[in-house]
Amino acid sequence: MALATRLAAATERYWAVFGALALVLSFYDAVWTPVLAMLPLPFPPSAMAWGFVLDALFLAGIAAHAALLTREAWRARLHSAGFFVDLACCLPIEALGLAGAGRVMPELRLIKLLRLYRVDHVLCARIREDVRWNWNRLAVVRIIVLIALVTHWCGVAWARVGLLPGGWVAGYAAREGWDVGDTPTVYLRALYWACVTMTTVGYGDVVPASDEDVVVATIVMVVGHALYAAAAA
Repeated sequence: MALATRLAAATERYWAVFGALALVLSFYDAVWTPVLAMLPLPFPPSAMAWGFVLDALFLAGIAAHAALLTREAWRARLHSAGFFVDLACCLPIEALGLAGAGRVMPELRLIKLLRLYRVDHVLCARIREDVRWNWNRLAVVRIIVLIALVTHWCGVAWARVGLLPGGWVAGYAAREGWDVGDTPTVYLRALYWACVTMTTVGYGDVVPASDEDVVVATIVMVVGHALYAAAAA
């Protein structure tokens, strides 16, 4: 009985540490992965190192979860969608880059955004079961963080299409007098456009200039409406 109690306490501590680390690193990943995958920026070694750490955390989580399951439950887990999502989160995209794949398909790194979904799903389920947490307050913080992340992702997507030939960046940069190759400035203008569009303010100073721009702008408008509708529900 004492051994079982100690094992349960150790497991609880492990999940607390795992959850905290996974949440912080997944948020870091959710911010930087789209930027590094879709914009012309060098891939920093620090991001690669954190990617390896997060891969190891997810693999450890899979192993720890497997150790706590019965054989029948583990077999059922192998056939669940969550298991394949966990495996996708651990794909060594950075290692493929080291092996020479480089930026051939940088968009593959976007698969790692599934980590945030998995961490959010697991932590929310555990928090709802813990009476020490006020779920209503945490839900408000969760919605604010989600809106900020989605706005950031939409800004990155808008910057990406704007840098394509005929995109909005060339005309806007010429009008404003800054260099098209200034990626941070392009991102800031794109983030500004995403905020203006998703909040339905629509100043009209940054407008689509190509078919790709129009497609992304349409998607962002739909996403913005859906996001705020879900937040109000």
